[in-house]
Amino acid sequence: YEMVRLLAERAGLSHIPRLYFLPGPGVNAITTGTPNDTIIALSDQAMRQLSPRQVRAVLAHEIAHAWHGDTRILVVCDIFYRATWTIALFGLFVFIFSHANPPVWVVIVFGFVPTISFLLQRAVIRDREFAADHGASELLAGPEDMIDALEHIDAINRRSLRLVPYRSTQPPAILDTHPSIKTRIEALRALKPHIWQGFFKTGH
Repeated sequence: YEMVRLLAERAGLSHIPRLYFLPGPGVNAITTGTPNDTIIALSDQAMRQLSPRQVRAVLAHEIAHAWHGDTRILVVCDIFYRATWTIALFGLFVFIFSHANPPVWVVIVFGFVPTISFLLQRAVIRDREFAADHGASELLAGPEDMIDALEHIDAINRRSLRLVPYRSTQPPAILDTHPSIKTRIEALRALKPHIWQGFFKTGH
C-alpha cells in the first residue's frame, strides 16, 4: 500500500489506486476502473514470488497505465471494435435473409472493417504496454528494476503456466495483446537516459 501511495504521488495522480487480490497461477497484474478511481489487481504469485523491488516495478507499470489514461483509451478501442463487428454482422444478416443484392464492395467493407478494428485494438494495447514500461522507468528513475521484474516474471510464468518458447505454430505478433517479454526488455534497454530523467525535472 505504501508503494502504491508513493508511486501515485510521484505520478501526480489525484487519487490512490485501490488494490485487489487475484487468485490463480502465474504472475499477473491488471489495471482497470476510471481515471478518478483506478483499481490494480495483483496475483498471488506476484506478491509471494517477486522481490519487493520487483513488486514495486510491477506496481509502477500499472500506475503508469493510470497516469497515461490507458483505461479510457482501451475502453474507446473496445467500443469501436464491438461496434464494427455488430454492424458488420447485422449488415450481413440483413443481406442474407432479405434476399438483397448488395454491391460486392459493400460485402468486402463489411468483412474488412471489423478485421481492421480487431488488429487496431491489438496494436493499441501493445503500444500502451510499451508506454507503461517507459512510464514505470520514469517513476523508478531508470529501467533496471522493470527489466529485472520482467525477466523474473517470464521465468516464473514459464514454470508455473508451462509456457513454451515461440514456435512457428503460434499466431503472429499482430494478433497478440501484449508484446513479448524479450521485445519489452529490448525496448527498455534502448531507452536513452534523458527519456526517463525528464520526469524528475518537472518537480513531481
